[in-house]
Amino acid sequence: MSNTTDSQTAISPDTVNRKIRAVIIDDDPIIAMYMRARLTARFEGIEIETQDEPVAAPGMDIYMVDNQFGERAMASTLVEEIKNTTPEALIIIMSSTLDYALLSFLMNRGCNGIYDKKTPLDNEIVFELIDDHIKEITKKAEKANRKPSFLQRIKSLFIK
Repeated sequence: MSNTTDSQTAISPDTVNRKIRAVIIDDDPIIAMYMRARLTARFEGIEIETQDEPVAAPGMDIYMVDNQFGERAMASTLVEEIKNTTPEALIIIMSSTLDYALLSFLMNRGCNGIYDKKTPLDNEIVFELIDDHIKEITKKAEKANRKPSFLQRIKSLFIK
């Protein structure tokens, strides 16, 4: 299994010392490299790993998962694993061969979007999903790092 990592400086996750972590799980190195390039160009500061084996490492913010690994359709298994280990993660399935039944199944299991490999330039909605997810993570991190107000500190003294 090969793993590689990219990182640059900041979309805005760095404002709260929080790197956004993504993984591209695809056995086609050309597709993985292409997706890495697109993500890196669009989302500065994102840390990207690539994996060529159908293994869902926990702790990522964004999973870009190929459906087909050789002759095996692995998306449904990987979505289940990701949802069990990292339920708040964004999951995008990448495929050029999804039928409606599998697509429906994946969406009901927790997949957030589909990247159609047949039309790579027509997938703007996927990048909008990723952008929204990064903004949500950043907003939560900023809120968690915010100092409590004077009133909140007073209340905490009296209410346990």
